Amino acid sequence: MLLREVITLNPFAGGRAKWEEVVTNLNFCSHSSFNIKSCQARVRTLKLAFQEKTMQSLKASGTDEELTERESLLQELLYLLEENAATENSEKEKKKREEKENVDKGLKVREAAMLSQRRKQPADVEETQQPSTSTQPSTGKRRHSDPSFEEYFELRRRQQELETQRFQHETQRLEQERARDEKMFAMLAKLIEKNKN
Repeated sequence: MLLREVITLNPFAGGRAKWEEVVTNLNFCSHSSFNIKSCQARVRTLKLAFQEKTMQSLKASGTDEELTERESLLQELLYLLEENAATENSEKEKKKREEKENVDKGLKVREAAMLSQRRKQPADVEETQQPSTSTQPSTGKRRHSDPSFEEYFELRRRQQELETQRFQHETQRLEQERARDEKMFAMLAKLIEKNKN
């Protein structure tokens, strides 16, 4: 029963809230009092025992043997764990890439600012050498309009929009996959339940 709930709800991707849901369902169905730690420990123990048994079976016979319902659920659990690990790894890689891109973009902005500052310096030197004919006092801060900065910031804004769109599309895709998987697991659970009866 624990394995069915774990496969159906996939608490590995949902965190503590999903584990609480698994525990609540188990407690309701079995009229027992399970907790999150005991369920996680039991799943870990079952997984390790199944992996060991599978390895021994393969060493002994060299071929896959027919699996019982429990073993097929454990096999499904292993696939689920592998899929979650792959998803976590891809998310970590994506985060690292984004951080690297942000650092690179920051360096480019700094470089552009330094280049602009170098361009401005000769003009500023000439202005300080010539006497001021203006009757208004200088505020010390002038705003220079540099087309390369404007282009850069427009490009940066567009990149941000594209990244936001990509993120939204990826979120929608993952949500659709999750919904599809939940339906599949629900159907699988119903099928297993039907075959039991």
